[in-house]
Amino acid sequence: MAGNIAFKHCRADGYETPLLVTVSVDRISANDRPVISKNMEMSGVVTRVGRSSLDIGMEIRIKDNNEPWLKANFTFVARNPKNNEAFKINPLKLETDEQRKLFEEGEKRSLVKKKLRATHPFQLDPNKHQKVQQLLEKAQTQVRLASLADSNSVLMETTKIGNVLTCQPQHQNIYGRIFGGFLLRRAFEIAFSGAYMFIGTKPDFVEVDEVVFRHPVDVGDLLIFESKVLYTSNPNDEQHPRNHLHPLVHIEVIALIAKPETVSTKISNTFNFTFSAPNTKRVKSVLPGNLDEATRMVSRMIADELQGH
Repeated sequence: MAGNIAFKHCRADGYETPLLVTVSVDRISANDRPVISKNMEMSGVVTRVGRSSLDIGMEIRIKDNNEPWLKANFTFVARNPKNNEAFKINPLKLETDEQRKLFEEGEKRSLVKKKLRATHPFQLDPNKHQKVQQLLEKAQTQVRLASLADSNSVLMETTKIGNVLTCQPQHQNIYGRIFGGFLLRRAFEIAFSGAYMFIGTKPDFVEVDEVVFRHPVDVGDLLIFESKVLYTSNPNDEQHPRNHLHPLVHIEVIALIAKPETVSTKISNTFNFTFSAPNTKRVKSVLPGNLDEATRMVSRMIADELQGH
């Protein structure tokens, strides 16, 4: 539906329709558990427009209920179908206070994304580098003296699970590429399984924190999904959000396109999920076993802080 709204905004009589590409899903948050026996209403609106990009805000609510139980934000970019260059799209006319509020919120999200790009592992400021080093030092007992290590913590590598699939024609979109919603569903399934195995009881979904589309996936591609617990937090921990009463588990899923013929892989998507452990008082902490894991962990912590977790 978000794609249909984006197309409707960009379409103009007498002008060429651009190619719209999903760049990211910033956040899909569940505010409540849905009553599946009730009728649902889905709605969406253009919240922000740039020169060649636009944001769509989506909500799902139980019919006749004003409060949505699910919210999501999608970002699309418009490309010229002839040369793949940026395509200038229709501006957004703000006529009401509600529209102006949504636009301001979209601008704030855009600024947050710019800050997140500045938190790339190789661009961390000295304080963040110090945090990386502290995590690596803390993990040394687990790495070198595992039998004597604290039983309340585990190495990130031990939380890894994965699967492989061959992409089929029934999952392609109108452009002949694999539909992003299918990739998101498969990523959620493995993230949920990873959280379940880590916690030991069924987790509750909290939100999809960030989905990044890096490379398109084609029919016939061999796709690898890898899931790891990036970090956890428990009530009373410094980084634990005050509005969450249960432990939280933050999981990253990476999708890679594998090319056995050339012995190569490339990342197509990264997904970040948050689950809660409603039937557990505390969950184990996760420690990085190497520099790459430590920088990914710190970068995700920073991103969650910027997004107001």
